[in-house]
Amino acid sequence: MPTTMFITKFEKILEKFIYKFDYHRVFDDFLTACIAAYSGGKYEDDYFKAIEPYRNTDLITAFPELLSLLVCANIENPYTDILGEVYMSIASRSKSKHFGQFFTPEHICYFMAQISMDETITNGKTILDPACGSGRMLLSGAKLNHTNFFFGADLDPICTKMTALNLSVNGIRGEVSCMDSLMNKWFFGYQLNINTPGITKIEPDDSFIYLRREVLQPAQAIQKIQMEQLELQLF
Repeated sequence: MPTTMFITKFEKILEKFIYKFDYHRVFDDFLTACIAAYSGGKYEDDYFKAIEPYRNTDLITAFPELLSLLVCANIENPYTDILGEVYMSIASRSKSKHFGQFFTPEHICYFMAQISMDETITNGKTILDPACGSGRMLLSGAKLNHTNFFFGADLDPICTKMTALNLSVNGIRGEVSCMDSLMNKWFFGYQLNINTPGITKIEPDDSFIYLRREVLQPAQAIQKIQMEQLELQLF
């Protein structure tokens, strides 16, 4: 089945929610429930909290349908960003301020991955996207060599969850963190298929991306010395 058909089916199921619920809330709850499902039973409380608003409605079966479509789409077309396409489609029709991002087209991402790495790149390398959006740049890298470790960070919580789910559905190893990559400000994060199969929540001390105080302090000290030397040269 073509990718466009999966996206159309995905959107039709989401449209069932439009009369009772906010699209942003539904999409976020869906991602949270799926991440809990891919955690191997570690976050049951998160799962039940996410589906609670829909328990007494005929929409309770919608989330499993959506996840089934996502899995089937990635079996037929591995490393495809269905979630990002649906997100942008919703954003184009929604007035919600929460939907404010549009992602680089997938063919451009794949081209950028090709000029940055190739199929002969050594296995076990680390690939980082510090502003990963829905994770499609990382997915493009995985098309070339999925045996590497893929790391993504984004300031937007929904983008972080989309990337975590996109990578996990495709069996990719790595980490996705919700953080400000420029200011090194941490919010939450997940490790994917590293110490245990599936998605695992992590704290800053567990992260490979987050720069800890002991790393930052020497860099700040060096910068201070360089500034003092520059002042001596100028004055």
